[in-house]
Amino acid sequence: METDAQAAFLAVLADELRDTPYAPLKHLGSGAQGAVYEVEHRTLRRRLVMKLLRDPNRPDLEDRLRLEAQSMAQLSHPNVVQVVDYARSPRGRHFLVTERLQGRTLKEVVGASGALPVRDAVLFVSQALAGLYAAHRVGVVHRDVKLDNLFLTDGDEITQPRVVVLDFGIAKLALDRDGQSPNIAPLETPTAEGVMVGTPSFMAPEQVLNQKVDHRADIYGAGVVLYRLLAGRPPFLCKDLIEYASAHASEIPTPPSRFVDLPPGLEAVVLRALEKRPENRFASAKEMIDALAPFLSAPASTPQAQGPAPERSPESLPTNPLPGRSVLANPGPVVQPSPPNGVAARGTEMMMQAPPAPRGTEMMMQSPPRGTEMLNVALQSPPRGTEMMMQSPPRGTEVVMQPAALTPQPTTGGPQPLLAAPPVLAAPPVLASRPMAQSDATHLSRPAARSARPIEIAALVVAALAVLVIAYLCAKLLGIIA
Repeated sequence: METDAQAAFLAVLADELRDTPYAPLKHLGSGAQGAVYEVEHRTLRRRLVMKLLRDPNRPDLEDRLRLEAQSMAQLSHPNVVQVVDYARSPRGRHFLVTERLQGRTLKEVVGASGALPVRDAVLFVSQALAGLYAAHRVGVVHRDVKLDNLFLTDGDEITQPRVVVLDFGIAKLALDRDGQSPNIAPLETPTAEGVMVGTPSFMAPEQVLNQKVDHRADIYGAGVVLYRLLAGRPPFLCKDLIEYASAHASEIPTPPSRFVDLPPGLEAVVLRALEKRPENRFASAKEMIDALAPFLSAPASTPQAQGPAPERSPESLPTNPLPGRSVLANPGPVVQPSPPNGVAARGTEMMMQAPPAPRGTEMMMQSPPRGTEMLNVALQSPPRGTEMMMQSPPRGTEVVMQPAALTPQPTTGGPQPLLAAPPVLAAPPVLASRPMAQSDATHLSRPAARSARPIEIAALVVAALAVLVIAYLCAKLLGIIA
């Protein structure tokens, strides 16, 4: 909501722009050089954005605004904001007019400490690199690639959201061998020696050290943006310009995988873009786009950023954390259907057979959470304090142990995990009984009889010795034996 002061200033600005094609509508923001307004073309009724210099007596700022206008005018690319006009007001203030975009900057999208899904982060940075590559081809280095200068447009029923590169206000010309850049005049007042140009938290080491800057400085900035979108934090956390300068010039960034799970290979792309030496980075924005292309199909699940270390993904866990033992991941409930009448009929044998898997089908078990151990896939552990008792079968009955049937879990809609979930046990092992043949009973009783005789003889010997000892003690007590 506009204040009275803003409304009064807009009235003054409207008077200044009276002889131009543009009518001011509202104030959008301010910077060191001037202010930004939403304006409307009086004849075309088109909404646009005007960057108006604050001071009419600053040739250096006018020269830089002219360079920005000429640089953007050479670019006709969907990922670069389009320039519409460059002129001067009747009061002598220069202004630049660009298209009006609807959406938010990436800084507004991620917030203070948020992160984006891998696919979104890779897509947005790839689109920004496409716009930068178009600028590099005409000899323009942006030098201020950051979240505030990357604008995500709103999509609709037909068009998809896209990232647009904004603000070429501190752009630099990468002159050709003849010291010229086609259709763009160099600055009449170049940046003074020893002056750092850019945003400290996104500046390449060569910008910090006041060395020669080329298009690879923008690749470094894109690497910082990608790191921030994936990890939810910048590669360096510093308090002031001096700390940022030291970090970007000499410190190795913490691998982003310390803060978020990344697809294999993506971290290497990020860290290569953040190499200290320009020759160790990607040679061009297109090369980095090609390196990011395989990750555009990554799942769009929002990762955890900062805070405690997140849980590792299932594929990062060891297949068997307890060597020499079986493991069970995410066990489902054990289904225990009761047999008819609660007891298996005597003289019958209950057989449950697992349905054969289709030929060529591979059964895989997902890695379990740490600490989960499957001691017996057929039996579920009883609740604590519960005593399990098994009744002995009638004598002469053979106990047969049959495996439980495996019933595959029903699949639900949506993306399926890479590793299939373990099958659900349809029934516990069944104790089935059947009468034994007479020959079997006889065969089992003979060794039992032979093994019982030595035990009986030993028991008789011990009993006899005990009787003799008792008789001896009684006789001695009665005085029969001196």
